[in-house]
Amino acid sequence: MDALKNLRVGSRLGLAFAVLLALLLAMAGVGALLTKSLNHYVEYYPENILPSLRIIHQIDGGIADARRLEQQHILTDDDKDKKAIGSQLAKIREDVRQRLKDYALHVADDEDGAWLKTVSQGVEAYLAGQEKLLKASDDSASDPTQGTAAREMSAGAARSTFLPLRENVSKWWDYNERLAAATAAAAESAYRRVLLIFGVASAVGLVIGVLAALAITRSITGPVKRASDAVKAVAGGDLTQRLHSSSRDELGQLLTMLDEMTQNLARMVSGVRQGCDQLSVAAAEIAQGNADLSARTESQASSLEQTAASVEQMAAQIRANADNARQADQLANHASEVAGAGGVAVGEVVTTMDGISTSSRKIADIIGTIDGIAFQTNILALNAAVEAARAGEQGRGFAVVAGEVRLLAQRSAEAAKEIKSLIGDSVSKVESGSAQVLAARETIGQMVNEVRKVTDLVGEITVSSREQSEGVGQINAAVNQLDQATQQNAALVEQTAAAAESMRMQTAKLNEAVSAFRVDAGAATGRSAHKAALRPVAATRPPVHKPVARATAPKPAAQPRPAPAVAAPAPRAAAAAPGGGEGDWETF
Repeated sequence: MDALKNLRVGSRLGLAFAVLLALLLAMAGVGALLTKSLNHYVEYYPENILPSLRIIHQIDGGIADARRLEQQHILTDDDKDKKAIGSQLAKIREDVRQRLKDYALHVADDEDGAWLKTVSQGVEAYLAGQEKLLKASDDSASDPTQGTAAREMSAGAARSTFLPLRENVSKWWDYNERLAAATAAAAESAYRRVLLIFGVASAVGLVIGVLAALAITRSITGPVKRASDAVKAVAGGDLTQRLHSSSRDELGQLLTMLDEMTQNLARMVSGVRQGCDQLSVAAAEIAQGNADLSARTESQASSLEQTAASVEQMAAQIRANADNARQADQLANHASEVAGAGGVAVGEVVTTMDGISTSSRKIADIIGTIDGIAFQTNILALNAAVEAARAGEQGRGFAVVAGEVRLLAQRSAEAAKEIKSLIGDSVSKVESGSAQVLAARETIGQMVNEVRKVTDLVGEITVSSREQSEGVGQINAAVNQLDQATQQNAALVEQTAAAAESMRMQTAKLNEAVSAFRVDAGAATGRSAHKAALRPVAATRPPVHKPVARATAPKPAAQPRPAPAVAAPAPRAAAAAPGGGEGDWETF
């Protein structure tokens, strides 16, 4: 038992599982051997007994069918029916012989083999006589005496071989049924033997397993109970418990560590008692300093609120200026677009007047051509009149026509001259208008350039106003953030003051809670000496407040910097405040 205690817990459990596994392996080996013997009967029955009975039944049915068809063959006179029956009988004879060959693979013993031989001889004798009978029955159509002979053979020789054959087959069936019953009885006996051996092995394994479990359980639960009693004593405030263990396993190490933990906890409780007095003094100093800091922070917060309001008004005015500049920029852009569109329209007018001038010149050229044609026509008409005068009476009518043509040519020439003068005057006016349009185009181009310059200046004003508005917005946001930070600092200072007071109260409660523990005389003497050393600390309290008061004297802009230092202890104090005595002990 002592050797078992010196083993590790894992080794003990491993030993227990090893014993259980060894028992399981032994039981599995025995079960495998017994199951093998039982499996012989389980396999033998479906593989030999059942096929043998099925084959004997098929042989018996084939012989009966052969006898029935034999009678039908004798009684029928139709050759076609005789042939059909003969084919069936041939198939039955072949099937019966094949079944006898198949049974040879399932012979159980010598007696079974003897029965197979006897039935095979009887089948061959019966089938040989049947072939003679069928031949005589086939010849009865040509020879009536053969039909009579066939009926006599069926009632005599065939019957004398058929009946003993059926009787032998029945006895053979009975013998195989006895073999099946003997096999079932042997399987039942093997099954009972397997159950008995398994039951005995299971009982032995159960006893060994229970004994091993009890031994290992006692070796584990004993030290665990000692550790549990010690922990209960510590939970009750008794730190004077001492645990000694001579075992070298994990539980012995656990007892040793629990003993060390108890001693360390006793020393720690003494240290906590010593620290509680120091925490009380520090909490009082923190509370007084936080009260001064709270007053200064509230004053700074009111100043920042006024500054934030002024910056907000200035930001609103700058935003209005920025909106006006943005609208002026939009109007200037629109005017620039309209002036550009006017320049484009003037350019199109110049192009159109150039086309009109070009067309007028072409018309003037055409009129000159018409004038030349009228002049030539006049000359031709004059020549025609001269020729008509030379012709006398024969050319008088032609002279009249020539005179009319000459008059028309003169009128055409005069009209052409008038149109040419008008078109020339129109061309000069068009050229004068084109020059004026070009001058207007240059004037509009200059105006567009000036409008663009104005647009650029207004755009720069808009950008500057937007940047100024954003800058003032950032300043406003910074002032608001500073105001919020200051207000948060004020709230944190108040929380810190409340936390300091709560810490002082919790320190008193913690001191009361720790006083519930019983420690040895050495630790209590150390605590008394520490309390005596703490008493002079009260003389140092006045200098602690002076640096805090001087720190608030400079200009208010520097005050937000210490805010993180003040805010950092606040969560710890706030977290400690709601807990009470038990929450502090859990943290401790």
